[in-house]
Amino acid sequence: MHKYGFHVNRTGEDVFDAIRRIKPAVIKTLEHNVDFWKRVRAIHPDVFLIGRLFVDRNEQDRFVENPAARGRAFAERILALECNRTTVNGRSLFDAWESYNEVMGEGAEDWRKRAYDEFQVAFGQRMQAAGFEPIAMNFGTGNMLGRDFLQFFRGTLETYRYLGFHEYDWPTLWRLHRQNIAETNEGGMWLALRYRRIMNEVRAVYPNRHTVIITECGLTMGVVGGDDVGPWNNVQPVSEDSYWESLLWYNEELMKDDYVKAACLFVVGAVAPWQSFEHLGGIIDRLERFQREQGGSPTPRPEEPASEEPAQPDPRLVNALFAEGARRQVLSLNPQAALQKRIFADGFVPNSPEFEVVVNGARYVAQQAEHLGTGEVRAYYVPFGDWANVRYVTRAEPRGRPVTPRGGALIEAGAPALPAALAIPHVRTPFSPPQQGFRFVNSFEVNLQFRLPLAGTVDLGRVIYGLCGGMCFSALDFYYAGLPVPDETEIPPRGSELYDHLLKRQLDSLPPPSMPLRLFEWMLLSPAQVWRRVATTEFPKLRRRLDRGDPAVLCLIRARGFDDPAKNHQVVATAYAYDEETKAAVIWLYDPNHPGEEPTLELSLAHPQEGIRGRQSTGEPLYGFFVLDYAPRTPSGRAQGVPPPPARGRGLTRGRRGRKSAEEKG
Repeated sequence: MHKYGFHVNRTGEDVFDAIRRIKPAVIKTLEHNVDFWKRVRAIHPDVFLIGRLFVDRNEQDRFVENPAARGRAFAERILALECNRTTVNGRSLFDAWESYNEVMGEGAEDWRKRAYDEFQVAFGQRMQAAGFEPIAMNFGTGNMLGRDFLQFFRGTLETYRYLGFHEYDWPTLWRLHRQNIAETNEGGMWLALRYRRIMNEVRAVYPNRHTVIITECGLTMGVVGGDDVGPWNNVQPVSEDSYWESLLWYNEELMKDDYVKAACLFVVGAVAPWQSFEHLGGIIDRLERFQREQGGSPTPRPEEPASEEPAQPDPRLVNALFAEGARRQVLSLNPQAALQKRIFADGFVPNSPEFEVVVNGARYVAQQAEHLGTGEVRAYYVPFGDWANVRYVTRAEPRGRPVTPRGGALIEAGAPALPAALAIPHVRTPFSPPQQGFRFVNSFEVNLQFRLPLAGTVDLGRVIYGLCGGMCFSALDFYYAGLPVPDETEIPPRGSELYDHLLKRQLDSLPPPSMPLRLFEWMLLSPAQVWRRVATTEFPKLRRRLDRGDPAVLCLIRARGFDDPAKNHQVVATAYAYDEETKAAVIWLYDPNHPGEEPTLELSLAHPQEGIRGRQSTGEPLYGFFVLDYAPRTPSGRAQGVPPPPARGRGLTRGRRGRKSAEEKG
């Protein structure tokens, strides 16, 4: 048996296959894809699934400003995620959530440690009240001792059941442990196994109260002063055999402590810049063999029966392909995969991830795709393992059903008149666009670029017309801080504090690559897909936020297919009215392109399968919208137009033995 879990940074069929083979007891993930984790629950219902929400270092450091309030706010931000409103067979999709990640080093000031205890208590209590387990601590490897836990984090220890640890060493997991025993006879346990050194003291005061999860473990050169790179780096790589010996030793130690639930291998499903830590491949293969040899593996999968594909596909296969494709409709780009190479070669775009179907004992890998010009929908498929033999079937449109024209507005202009009862908001937040929106118009020129697969170079500044995302986020920053927006009617000059704040918040509103990819996904969706999402997911999500008094940032889709993404836009929804009988709705906005005004979106949601009808009052085209996540960031004094406060010293960000902890793994 073993105690290894997975730390997952991305989803995909390769990650799903590793989960299916290993069935780890614990998985921690930074990717909150609802459809993917529902698939995982279907094959592994008892997995303990931990989420982590990426937060940049600057935002984490601000917990000291009001620890309890920020702890509760961070919990609310997590609870608002779609995955935390999703259940599978009556069980929440996710079981637990981490607090902040590697927030301080061992050398941080005492007051800072006590403030973080206050933050964690508030966060943990709110998560527990909502039915989720919070995971505390998660400091960088080599940081904190038992006396730190007992002196500064008593509230956390008395609130939480689960304590998280990060453990790394280099070039073996036992290096510093054995070296310390041999040289100073201090008992080792300074990097790998440090959890035991800490818990020996904690458990003397709180016996059997806590469960330990090693939320990250592996090898990094960072602990010996090198770059934070893993065993497969190009400068000083570690052999697979050597790393496997380390994992066997570490697992043997973990098995000695029954209070340790799992150790999550960083990483299974790597994203840049963490590819040198990837465990997919040889290590997963060895782990599968190991658990089978130890008698603790899942039931081995039977060999796939060979089958001859008929010249004309079995109707049951065709039905299964399109049924599964419709169920999984979401953009999934991997142009190196056999299916997608054929899809793009044919001029189509994938609108589902890869999935598997089994018909008459034969196993197929498939993916649904759509032609953006004609609307034709195909299911591409291949017998499992026969990757050179990609085929497709075409979905027939039902007779008598008109084909939706491509390129037209999803939410059409010229909608029928809305009921008079919707002339005034039914629900209005305290945010007033004329008073709390900026006085100047969004007319910035910036040049912020990055590259995306298939899309090439994308100009962040042009994606949403200058700094409209930054203006929306910043207006809410002033609002939540209880501050008036500056009175300027002209855009702030480059280099000013306000300009810099707007620019930073622009980046926050478009975190690459997730937000740009989401934007392109919506541009590439078919009208029917967008209709369903707006009516069944995004509008209900918007109502929930406005109902609790929170303005919500919306991304308005104004471009389709491979049109110019600069046509898309961001606004703040501040109020709404909704008629339950007619399913008509009006949404009031703060729009940075229309300062001093209060434009509206007018929608008819009665028949989403036939198309949403509606318009924007200012006349711009509108294909759909989705709700963005937002977290407050208080503007600096000079951004507010006041002198800056006196500077205050900051704590260390890494311990004397620790891996560099300022870099996030997200």
